[in-house]
Amino acid sequence: MLVLGPKDSGKTTIVRTLANYAIRQQETPIIINLDPSEGMTVVPGTISATTFSKPLNAQDGFLSYSLLESNGIIDYPLVYHYGYLSPSDQPSLYKKVVKSLADSIEKQLSLSPKYSKSGFIIDTSDQIDHSNYQLLQDIIADFKVDRILVVDNERLFSDFNKMYSQNQSVSVAKVPKSGGVSNNIIYSSIISFFFSQFNFLLFPIHTPLPPFYLMNLSPLFFITKESLAPSSTLPIGQVRQVSETQITKVEVDEKLSHMLIAVLQLDSQKPSVLPPQQQKEEEKEEEAVESLQIDESSIINSPVLGYINITLVDMKASHLVVLSPAPGRIPEKVLLAGEIQWIDS
Repeated sequence: MLVLGPKDSGKTTIVRTLANYAIRQQETPIIINLDPSEGMTVVPGTISATTFSKPLNAQDGFLSYSLLESNGIIDYPLVYHYGYLSPSDQPSLYKKVVKSLADSIEKQLSLSPKYSKSGFIIDTSDQIDHSNYQLLQDIIADFKVDRILVVDNERLFSDFNKMYSQNQSVSVAKVPKSGGVSNNIIYSSIISFFFSQFNFLLFPIHTPLPPFYLMNLSPLFFITKESLAPSSTLPIGQVRQVSETQITKVEVDEKLSHMLIAVLQLDSQKPSVLPPQQQKEEEKEEEAVESLQIDESSIINSPVLGYINITLVDMKASHLVVLSPAPGRIPEKVLLAGEIQWIDS
């Protein structure tokens, strides 16, 4: 089921209510969040899918969901990094990450009849309207949606009812605005993620690091809008070209202060099978010609392992401070940033 509606119409409340109904029927629904301004169970700038097996708190909603189940199993959400708050900020990138999420869910459902039987409920962005219906149609096709629920918007209901009137596999219904709807606080999910407001598995810590750590062991990439990618960011042999979405490698400097950074499930360095001497020679060649060893598609299609927040960058003192949700060194994974910043106050 796909839930559509304007801002503050109560879409997320309806999604939570439907999820609770399903859970009380001993089902395990998958809740898919395609609204990057919410974060739902993670942080803003993401889209995600999470399985739910116990009722959600009516006051705190999805932020009250604990990843630790009563049987001791940890249930991690499937998260993809978008890096912006509105689908219209980067429509091409948004389509790509949504398609990646849909493909991953389809693969997992094929391996788990239990979750496939329970189905899923999709919460959409309130910034998707009649001006970009094609994006909604793509989402409906990607997730093979068979039910569309329109909240508090007669035009949206009328348009989609006509659009799918000849499609017997898709039904469209409407419901009024949910009572008691409150405004969404965008950054409350960040506070919950780092400071364990509801989830007691996490132990946030500020960790000082030398700048070279993010430049070498965990390379940092940045999602930019229409631009001409410099040759140093492209694979060897490829020419520069204009693209709506560019993934560029960035150096560590003060501009990264307060950036919310995704730690991807993507290794930063490919394991070497070369003899030690030949490996050293290869490293020297790489120093002479800096190249992007990881292609753009791999970065965009990689799920998120977790998030860190760069709280301080001091290049003069040659150190930076990183807030992470748990102690320990940052994994040597590819890091990805967008436009979202957050100041720990």
